[in-house]
Amino acid sequence: IRLASNKGLEYQEHVSEYGVHWNFFFTLTVVTIASSLWRRKSSSMKLWVIKDTMIPILMLVVYQFVLNHYGLQKYIEDGSRYCSKEQHRNGIVKYLYEYKLCQYLCNFFAANREGILGCIGYTCLFVISEVIAKLCIWSSLQNDTTTNESTEEKKIENEKKYGHLVGTKLFTASFILWCILFFLEYILHIPTSRRSTNATFVVWALAQNVLGLFLTWLAFFLCEEEGNIEKHDDGKYRSKESISKTNVSVSSSSPMIFEAANHHGMTIFIIANLLTGVVNLSINTLEVSDGCAVIVILAYLVSVGSTALLLDWCGGVSGGIKSVVSFLSRKKSKEKSE
Repeated sequence: IRLASNKGLEYQEHVSEYGVHWNFFFTLTVVTIASSLWRRKSSSMKLWVIKDTMIPILMLVVYQFVLNHYGLQKYIEDGSRYCSKEQHRNGIVKYLYEYKLCQYLCNFFAANREGILGCIGYTCLFVISEVIAKLCIWSSLQNDTTTNESTEEKKIENEKKYGHLVGTKLFTASFILWCILFFLEYILHIPTSRRSTNATFVVWALAQNVLGLFLTWLAFFLCEEEGNIEKHDDGKYRSKESISKTNVSVSSSSPMIFEAANHHGMTIFIIANLLTGVVNLSINTLEVSDGCAVIVILAYLVSVGSTALLLDWCGGVSGGIKSVVSFLSRKKSKEKSE
């Protein structure tokens, strides 16, 4: 559907991004299938981390070695978009090219080499991201989870401890990733390549996103509302309000817009993609000025955020439709009465 709509609408796209026919949804499909091949639950967390860390790292090292030493990087950047018999005068490819199917496959690969080969880097990126999340976020949550018999005071203390532990781990992971990026780019002189999705690009993407997570955590940590939790003379944290004796009543510190986006993730994702398409069809994004670009991005964010809040207020898509129908019916009945 994405391919047909792009070609039918003559949607602006550059072949150097994913290729002639490929798009990111194909990459998502490949990444989901490929990552599930070795992603299995292990009885030991250490075995899970080692398995899911070493496989993508080893695969990324081999991929980067082939890019550097076998001309794959140059082929991705400067290669032809179709295969010809003259290109394969020697070897087994010469004989395989005699068959029509091999010609079609060769031409398809040449036309979409960025998207196809990029699946290697994106699969590694996805699996390593899961490992980082497991080590920095979910493991801390599991370690600090208390039993049902825990007191309100104990739960609040553990929430504080968990928050500090997550922040420390995110900062450490971000620092390590930036050091690795510096080593790859300035010591080994491997430039970041979005087209080949090489090792430097994967590490750069991880470093950027983990740093973003840390800064988000830091913002919540610094701006946390102290009205819900107070520290007493004995050094213990206690909630000022409680709903019941067995349930902690600490209001969520997440902004309403975050909660709304989480409640309607798929709908917001589709709307955001449609708005991106509207922007790309309306203006030439490659030639706009910096000021215009900032205005467009702000308008885009406001539109997506407002839609998320509106959906949450209406109770989702179905609730929104019911609200619109109810409003129109009331308006029609009012007009009849007048």
